[in-house]
Amino acid sequence: MKYVDKRFLAYNLALATAAAVVLVWISLEAHDYARTVEEDLGFASASAKADQTLGELLATTLEAETGQRGYLLTQREKFLDDLSAAREKALADVEAYRKLHEILGDKAPPVEARLQDEVAAKFAELARTVQLARNGERDDALAVVRDESGAELMRRIRATVDDARQKLSVFRDHYRTELRITSANLRRTTREGTFYILLLSALALVTITWHTRQLSRVRQDLREANHQLESRVQERTRQLARSNEDIQRYTHIVGHDLRAPLVNIMGFTRELETAIEVLKAYVSASLAGKTYEDLTGVKAAIDEDAPEALHFIHVSLARMDTLIAAVLKLSRQGHAALHPQRIDMRALVEDCVSQIRAQLDEADGEASIIPPLPEIVSDVVALKQIFTNLLDNAVKYFAAGRPGRITISGGASGALAYFEVRDNGRGVEPKDQQRIFDLFRRAGAQDQPGEGVGLAYVVTLVRRLGGEIKVDSDGATGSTFRFSLARDLEAANLETASLEDPAMIENGAAKNMKAQAKP
Repeated sequence: MKYVDKRFLAYNLALATAAAVVLVWISLEAHDYARTVEEDLGFASASAKADQTLGELLATTLEAETGQRGYLLTQREKFLDDLSAAREKALADVEAYRKLHEILGDKAPPVEARLQDEVAAKFAELARTVQLARNGERDDALAVVRDESGAELMRRIRATVDDARQKLSVFRDHYRTELRITSANLRRTTREGTFYILLLSALALVTITWHTRQLSRVRQDLREANHQLESRVQERTRQLARSNEDIQRYTHIVGHDLRAPLVNIMGFTRELETAIEVLKAYVSASLAGKTYEDLTGVKAAIDEDAPEALHFIHVSLARMDTLIAAVLKLSRQGHAALHPQRIDMRALVEDCVSQIRAQLDEADGEASIIPPLPEIVSDVVALKQIFTNLLDNAVKYFAAGRPGRITISGGASGALAYFEVRDNGRGVEPKDQQRIFDLFRRAGAQDQPGEGVGLAYVVTLVRRLGGEIKVDSDGATGSTFRFSLARDLEAANLETASLEDPAMIENGAAKNMKAQAKP
C-alpha cells in the first residue's frame, strides 16, 4: 500500500508539474501575442487613420476648388459658403496627419510639411481669384484659373496624397499580414496547449484508473488473504484440537500400558519379599542353632518363588522399556526435520516394495503399482517409512487360504496428492478401524509379532506431510488404506509460516502489488 501510494503521488506530482508548465507556457505565449497584436493594431489603426485623413484633405481641397469655379461662373455666394471652413479643415487635416506621423514614425511618409505649403498655396490661389471676381475683375480671375497654376497645385497635392496613401496602404497590408500571422500563431499555441492539457488529463485519468485498479487488487488480495487466514486459523484450530485429543488418548494409552507392567512388578516384588522372609527365618534359625521345620517352604522359595518373581519382574521391565522406546521414537518422528524435494513416486514405491520382497515371496504374495503416480515435493525418508509400514502391515495380515495381493495407486487434485494401498487380507472390523491408528493398539487375532506402533507412526508422518489417513474394510475380504499428502510441502510450510506471522500476508500482497504495478 505504501509503495502504491508513493508511486501514485510521484505520478500526480509529475503530471501537475507538467500541467503547470504548459499553463505557464500558454500564458506567456498568449501575453506575448496580445502585446504583439496590440502593437500591430495600433500601427494598423494609425495608418488607416492617416490614410483617411489624407483622403479627407484631398476631398476638402477638391470641394473648395469646385466652389471657386462655381462662384466664378455664376457669381452666386452659395458656392463660397464653405470655402473658409474648407481651408481650416484642410489645414487641420494636415496637422492631424503630422500627429499620426509622430505615432507611426519612419513607417509613414513625412509629407505633412509639403502638404501644408501646397494646401496653403492652393487656398491662397482660390482666395485671390474669388477676391478678383468680387472686385469686378472677373476676367482677371478667369485668367488666373486658365494659366494652370491652380491646376498644377492641385496635381501636386493629389500626387503627394496618392503617393503617401499608397505607402500607407503597403504599411497597412504589412500589419494586416502580421496580425494574421499572430492570429495563426495564437490559434496554433491554443491548439497545442489544448492538446497537451488533454494529454495530461488523459494521463492523469489513466494514472487514477491504474491506481484505483491497484487499490482494488490490493483490497481483493487482502480480502482473500483474510479469508485464507480465517480458513487456516480454523484448520489450525482443528489440528490443535485433534492434537490435544491425540495427546489425551496417547496419555491414557501409555498410562494404561505402562501401568500393567508396574502392577506385575509390584505383585512379584511382594512375592519376592515373601520368599525373602522365609529365607530370613531359615537363616535366623540356623544361626541360633535351631532346627527350621518348614524346609519345604525354604526349598520352594529358593527354587520356585524367587526365580519366578525375578523372571516376571525382568519381563515387565523389558516390556516397559519397549513401550518407552516406542513413545520416544514416536516423539522423535513428530519433531524430525523435513527436507522437501521433488520425488518420482513410482521409483520410491518400487524401492519400498523391494524392501519387503522377501516377506512377499515367503507369503506367496504379490504387490503391483497402478500408474501413473503423481510427482510431489515432499520428504523422501518420511514417505518411505509410510509406504514401508503400510506394505509390511498388509503382508503380515494376509488371509490364509488365498494368495496375497497388494495394489498401490494414486492421483492428484489441487494442492493434494492421494494414494491407496489396497490388500485382500483379513480386513479390519468396523469397530476397530479407528483404534488401529492408536499407539499400542492392535485388532483381530494377535498371531503376529509387533507392539502396535507402526500405524501410529504412519498417522504422525502423514499429518506432518500435510495430509490425513483412514482405512476402509468389510472386516473379511481386505483393507484399503487411503491417505492424502501435500502436493508441495515447501508451499505448505510457507502457508504455515504466514499463518504464524499474519503480517507476512500484507507484505506478500504488497510484493505482489509491486510486481504488477508497472504501468
